[in-house]
Amino acid sequence: MDPDKNRPEAISGSMWRLAASAFVVLAAEPCFVLVDTAVVGHLGSVPLGALGVGGTLVSLVAMLGVFLDYGATGRAARWFGAGRRGDAIDEGVAATFLALVLGVVAVGIGELLAGPLIRLLAGGAGPTARAAVTWFRVAVLGVPGMLVVLAGNGWMRGVQETRRPVQIVVLANVISAIASPVLVYPLRFGLVGSAIANLGAQVIGGVLFLLILRAERRPWAPRMNVVRAQLRTGGNLFARAVGFQVAALVAVSVAARMGTAKLGAFQVGLECWAFELVV
Repeated sequence: MDPDKNRPEAISGSMWRLAASAFVVLAAEPCFVLVDTAVVGHLGSVPLGALGVGGTLVSLVAMLGVFLDYGATGRAARWFGAGRRGDAIDEGVAATFLALVLGVVAVGIGELLAGPLIRLLAGGAGPTARAAVTWFRVAVLGVPGMLVVLAGNGWMRGVQETRRPVQIVVLANVISAIASPVLVYPLRFGLVGSAIANLGAQVIGGVLFLLILRAERRPWAPRMNVVRAQLRTGGNLFARAVGFQVAALVAVSVAARMGTAKLGAFQVGLECWAFELVV
């Protein structure tokens, strides 16, 4: 073992790199959503309100997948610290497997129940609800990629690989932030253009993390004991995420019943608050 790695300066440097990586990854999504909100906001109150309702449902899935990120980090870090990098990568394989399975299930449920869920949140079947359903049906297709990104961030932080996750997340969100106004306005996709840009970011990010995992040359078939252990580890994180999202869903539902303009204002305020919370 290299004794220099145990020096306080080295430990401090590692902590700063890990913290900076986590910060950039966490801040990238709120930054993109702020841009997306600004773009859609110029379409009017109905599209903005629809983005608020549909985006909240997509965020629900993302938050429920947070255990893939932080659960994989802790488990991979323990193996990596013990000098067993292969076992640490196996945690990444298991987390990615769970991400794909849960993502496919989420897409199926989301497409099947999009209408009822949106109408429940929006308080009826008005123009905002119809626009939200259209946006959500496209955006939810990106959930598997979104969860793969969360899993990838988790296991790569666990093996102290901090640069590439940041590069991937920033690249995907920058491309999406550029594509969103182009799709919405010059190409005249309107609100759906925002969903396509969102979907593109998740697909790009997910594919890049899969390519990195493939380059590790570990078996693609997950070890089921590792999968079960990750599910047990993620139980508390899952419960915590559910609590946050229930509060957000109730708030969106209340705002929707106060009118389209107020729902749009809530969406702007919520995303500004989310950005401030991360930064």
